[in-house]
Amino acid sequence: AQNELDAVYFPRLSTIENAVIDFAWSALEIEAFIRAFGKPYQGAEFYCAKQAYRVLTARVVDVGIDFHPFCHGLIVNTSQYGVHVACRGGVVIFNNILQAGASVEARHFKVGARLWNSPDRLLAARKFRPSTVNLA
Repeated sequence: AQNELDAVYFPRLSTIENAVIDFAWSALEIEAFIRAFGKPYQGAEFYCAKQAYRVLTARVVDVGIDFHPFCHGLIVNTSQYGVHVACRGGVVIFNNILQAGASVEARHFKVGARLWNSPDRLLAARKFRPSTVNLA
């Protein structure tokens, strides 16, 4: 039997409600978050120029770069590898990006554009708790 004194509980997550990237997180935290919501799930959500996107895979490069917090979420490059995003503690390359279920190439994004999520959307993601009704 499990020792309940040492047990921890995390509620089940919803890909639609909880998969919202917070660009205040570190590069490694964002990469892990995207990995958690990648295939077979629908990807982690972000916005760019008022359009919603989902990203399925990412990898951290240039670990240890200390960008000013205002830079977090800025696209600093695009390449054959994906969209290079400035984050706390490094650059994350987003690839396998979808918009409304269709694949979007890195060249679709412009260097200097910002990836973001609204504070209201982030708060809603943190407050959402699935019920047994919506777990299916």
